[in-house]
Amino acid sequence: MIRYVCVLCICAAALTGIAAGGGLYEPTVTATESTVTPPRY
Repeated sequence: MIRYVCVLCICAAALTGIAAGGGLYEPTVTATESTVTPPRY
């Protein structure tokens, strides 16, 4: 029983790492061109 729980925890940790590293949390909007001007007073 303990071996089953350990294997399950290891698999869950591995799947979480794959999901985090697989690009699921990448930004969906990317700014490519921008112009910065000084503020007008």
